[in-house]
Amino acid sequence: MINPTQREDAGIYMCQVSTHPPRVFTTNLTILEPPLRIIDEHERDVGDRYYKSGSTVDLQCQISRNFFQKERHSILKSTGSSGSANKPNETGSDINLIADANQTYSTFSSQELEKYFTNFITWAKDEEPLPAPTNRRSSVSDKWLNSRISIPEAKLSDSGNYSCSLGRLFTVIVQVQVLTGELPAAVQHNLAHRSDSCFSLTWSLVLILICFYALASHSSHLHNITDER
Repeated sequence: MINPTQREDAGIYMCQVSTHPPRVFTTNLTILEPPLRIIDEHERDVGDRYYKSGSTVDLQCQISRNFFQKERHSILKSTGSSGSANKPNETGSDINLIADANQTYSTFSSQELEKYFTNFITWAKDEEPLPAPTNRRSSVSDKWLNSRISIPEAKLSDSGNYSCSLGRLFTVIVQVQVLTGELPAAVQHNLAHRSDSCFSLTWSLVLILICFYALASHSSHLHNITDER
């Protein structure tokens, strides 16, 4: 069981069946980087968030920086825009933020990228765009472009489905529930482990199936040898 998974967990894994002679089966684990995700304070993917009434709703949406640069043409097209978006830097030269179709590479500075990507991020609540007064912040790291919204003094009416969209290509949704009183301990525990547990269970089942298949194949092989004799 790998819990939680990290990019460095990718690689070849072996399952050895204790037979004579021993048999070894291998499988390749690939860790896919999501293009868009909503995370909690521990940087884990979340599908729901619970807040106490009067607290601050804080949601963070992350866009893969690598994906944003590689798919900038598709992102631009998905918004209904056309052409290139160039902005001069301090020296007067152009930094091509959306390259022409025949250009395969362009350089982004963190400052330009941070200013640019927010134009393609849309936050909505129950499919309605969030009002302008909503507190929004953005930042850029080595791997992620971060868009964050905050709603202070949350009320019951702030409960709903919040979505973060990258153009019209990708949308992630988190269900926010604002509760009165203290958050139940069961809810807090569920928040901490739900995302990791789902993936761990899936990966464990895959390994079990691989070993089961290996045992079945070996048993069939032994049966065939016995019949031949």
